[in-house]
Amino acid sequence: MLKKEEKFRDFTIVLILAVFVYIFASVIDLYELVTRFVEKHEKWNVDEFIVVFIVLGFIFMSFYFRKFKQLQREITERKKTAKTLRENQKRLFLATKIAQLGLWDLNLVNGDLFWSDETYRHYGYKPQEFVPSYEKFASIVHPDDLGFVQERVDAAINNNAEYNIDFRFIRSDGSIGYLYTQGMVISRDETGKALRFIGTQIDITERKKAEEKLKTRTEELEKINKAFVSRELKMIELKKEIEEIRKMQKT
Repeated sequence: MLKKEEKFRDFTIVLILAVFVYIFASVIDLYELVTRFVEKHEKWNVDEFIVVFIVLGFIFMSFYFRKFKQLQREITERKKTAKTLRENQKRLFLATKIAQLGLWDLNLVNGDLFWSDETYRHYGYKPQEFVPSYEKFASIVHPDDLGFVQERVDAAINNNAEYNIDFRFIRSDGSIGYLYTQGMVISRDETGKALRFIGTQIDITERKKAEEKLKTRTEELEKINKAFVSRELKMIELKKEIEEIRKMQKT
């Protein structure tokens, strides 16, 4: 169906061009104009000149039509690419929102930092509430974890080391949370200097709390178990002593 529509459209364009040439020739009285030209240039006759003019006109029309088609294809491809890009961006936005996955992108040349909406939410702020910066990020990281985080960031940027860490952070309301983040340098200049550092992050506060509860409960059970074992050992020793006393009484 689409090919038929394209053929009809192409035929319409050619027809319009042909009509335009005909109207143009009629308005300027082509025959009279050619006659005057031929009278000044005796090497040409009127019929030959008109034939050449028509041929050149069709050549021009054909060239123009091919250029038009090429431009039309380029515009169509650009529209398809733009549509695909919008759809991919929408899918990425929905995926990160559903997974509560934050994105960050640090330009190491000018210091610009990008945070996705979810990244703002992780830290307890409204999306795009302020322009993020690395200094702001450093102020959010828990002071006791900042040295560790900075060390890993430097190693990733300077030595291409892996960057996947857990760290504590302070939300806007003062509460403490946990993040898991991973990233990598995606571009360097010809000298090897890092240009761009990007990554993702996810809030693992609930998981950490569950792990801490499990750890605490495990420690409590171990204490109880040790106390129980100690009691059992004492009972065994007491039984042995009672048996020895009974033997001594019999003798």
